Amino acid sequence: MAGDSPAKHKYVRLDSYVPNTEIVSRKYTQFDEVSEETAIRYLKELSNKYLPGSIIADVPSNNTGSNKKIFELNGDNVLRGQMILEVPVQKAEIPPNVLDYAKKNDIIIRDVNEKKYNK
Repeated sequence: MAGDSPAKHKYVRLDSYVPNTEIVSRKYTQFDEVSEETAIRYLKELSNKYLPGSIIADVPSNNTGSNKKIFELNGDNVLRGQMILEVPVQKAEIPPNVLDYAKKNDIIIRDVNEKKYNK
């Protein structure tokens, strides 16, 4: 954990971040093809690693390429935004327990076409 970050890991790589708006983790999965435990583990991973308030590490990869202005755009080095688990378009319903867990933990499950499966 870097500084006073609430995240449980020192440095992690986020799939996508829109400063102050979205914290996105992607999983290429169909929820009807994995156990509820696995699906909830994906959600726990998002909240454990990328919780709003976590510190964005000042490492070389955050100062080059598409991340070059991350600190300037963000205003500082604190991760802020809505946690989103992005998945492919689902072919079947997502189990209610998974949706409930996501809702209780303020995580939106969204597909690649931007359909939100929970509010």
